[in-house]
Amino acid sequence: MRKVFLMLFLFMSVQTFAQIPNGYYASAIGTGFALKSQLHTIIKNYVPKSYNSLWSLYSTSAYRDNYYENDGSLLDIYSEKINEIDFTNYNSTLLECGSTTTSYEGLCYNREHLVPESFFESYFNSIGIDTSINSVAYYTKNDAHFIPPTDIRVNAWRGNLPFGRLSATNLNPCAGGDGPSFSPTNLPCYTSNVSKIGFNNNSGYSAGYTGNVFEPIDEFKGDVARAVLYFVTRYEDVLPLMYSTCSNTTAKAMFNGSSGQGLNATFLNIMKTWHQNDPVSEREIAINNRIYTHQSNRNPFIDHPEWVTTIWGSQLQTETFELLSAISVYPNPAVDNRITIEAETILDEINLISTNGQLMLQIKNPNSDNNRYLVENLPQGFYFLKLFSNNESITKKIIIN
Repeated sequence: MRKVFLMLFLFMSVQTFAQIPNGYYASAIGTGFALKSQLHTIIKNYVPKSYNSLWSLYSTSAYRDNYYENDGSLLDIYSEKINEIDFTNYNSTLLECGSTTTSYEGLCYNREHLVPESFFESYFNSIGIDTSINSVAYYTKNDAHFIPPTDIRVNAWRGNLPFGRLSATNLNPCAGGDGPSFSPTNLPCYTSNVSKIGFNNNSGYSAGYTGNVFEPIDEFKGDVARAVLYFVTRYEDVLPLMYSTCSNTTAKAMFNGSSGQGLNATFLNIMKTWHQNDPVSEREIAINNRIYTHQSNRNPFIDHPEWVTTIWGSQLQTETFELLSAISVYPNPAVDNRITIEAETILDEINLISTNGQLMLQIKNPNSDNNRYLVENLPQGFYFLKLFSNNESITKKIIIN
């Protein structure tokens, strides 16, 4: 089953759902980078824990699969299959591992820095901080807000690659890479849950970057984006120094060296696009609440997703997004509980979602008459209509009379 989306971008607040302490964001009153700096001041006050404390955090219910198979196993965004049985289930802490030389998935899981450790390690070395594995002074390495548990093989395959959109379509299962730091030997390729690794050819909403990237599945793109945006907000005061001391061009590819914007234009647009098209989920809220009890700070873009646009503006839309943005939905308000959708592209899926995040209707591979789709017997009310095409999506507001 798909996760329940919380469509909170339009005139709504996640505060209804998340356990945000009273007054936590009281000083967040600005716009643009001024708001980002205000959020930085709020969330920088956290309690660093040891790197090993992440294992205990991962064992809590917030990190368990209570959404898909609902079997209580560890939910790994790099191996979770949304509509199928997972390739592997991690049910035991015995499957924790720090490093391994396996070239296949499913052996064990470890701690994945969504912003590569290579990006910020040199900064800590430059100021004389001990960067050994459990040094609390090396606090960025231990910050749970951007370190989820993931399959160690996929973690190694991703390595320092930036997140992005693959251009290739004819992929094979990833193979090879006989060490914890080696890429697959058959790029471009896909992992067990069809996360993709391979080449970005400077097109679409990834325009501006040419090189290998890692693309998680649609279900977790927003999760990744909000973690990265948290990072550039929490560490905005040292971002320029992290960038200037990092010699790994791949690890620093997403960043622009500034404390304000943080990310370069290409990857900022990717993160904003993923943030909008994969809204905040119940899982993210649960993890955000749990991390707050762990280290006493929160991810503001889970609590207030609208702040992404307030700070960085709207994302650009090209290629498939131009086709999707040209979609017509009529009549709106609907008449006789039916609507017609006209598109310039083939729709792969139509979802009707209530304002409280409930999936009311899901139509996969809908029938069309020359890309005209008739949807009938709709319940009365205000809804979000989410349309999918070619691994992209767009959301429209509709009223059913």
